[in-house]
Amino acid sequence: MALACSAHGTGSEAPSSPGNAAPRADRKSPCPEPIEGAEALVGPIVVLGELHGTTEIPAAFAGLVCQTAARKPRETVLVGLEMATSAQGEIDAYLESDGGEAAAGALLANGFWQREYQDGRSSQAILGLLDTLRRYRAAELKIVVRAIDDVTVRSMAERDASMAAALLKAIVETAPAQTFVLIGDVHSRVLSGYPWKPDAPYLPMGALLRTTHPDMIGLHVKHGGGSSWNCMSAVASECGAKEFPARAVEGRTPRIELSPGEIEKTGWSGSLYLAAVTASPPARNQR
Repeated sequence: MALACSAHGTGSEAPSSPGNAAPRADRKSPCPEPIEGAEALVGPIVVLGELHGTTEIPAAFAGLVCQTAARKPRETVLVGLEMATSAQGEIDAYLESDGGEAAAGALLANGFWQREYQDGRSSQAILGLLDTLRRYRAAELKIVVRAIDDVTVRSMAERDASMAAALLKAIVETAPAQTFVLIGDVHSRVLSGYPWKPDAPYLPMGALLRTTHPDMIGLHVKHGGGSSWNCMSAVASECGAKEFPARAVEGRTPRIELSPGEIEKTGWSGSLYLAAVTASPPARNQR
């Protein structure tokens, strides 16, 4: 079973297959080259709001985690993922494994990966992200991974509250130096409401976390077009690779720009800028 995933123009390490040598910033570090502007991510919690089902966003996220863990070798970095909490046992086992086919098969056997509704959260890139974090841990970086999505929760508001509570519980349990979360972009906003309806009575996970951690950072992704694997409706048969028109991204990519003065307007603390993104299909298709 191959776990091959490749990044296209992210400038950061793509989650990669076991046995594949990862690009290194230097001989001593397993990390890819730092993303420009990442040094500004000093908040206790950094929430990266992603477009589900791309190769490049999980790759960039992995790089941010690695650079932080490498700078703080004696401290824990907590990673929160929008994965089913029921998969935590399999995630833990995989992170302690050799990353081989048997270990990957055991991980993928969890129902989270085998869902009919493949919305991009159980993509090959997310599987690759877990393998990349496994390798970082094997390189003695103190990274702890927690799945935070209780899929039994029904409403959107309850789900965000549940994910925030799960993350805060993990923070108490692990006492991390810093926490990084990869989650859908709507959940990452630090203001109430939706981007398309700011006055809606909805509290995203980011806004809930901000009440206890006012210095947290919520990032939005801006990209130059391409494709992603996601669902445009609640019908599973309508999930698949979706194309985006090319659009100009000014400046270098990848880079991070914080815009604290724009929070009350956009709902995010800043943006991760990427070149074109590429759809990452479901990991179950690799079996």
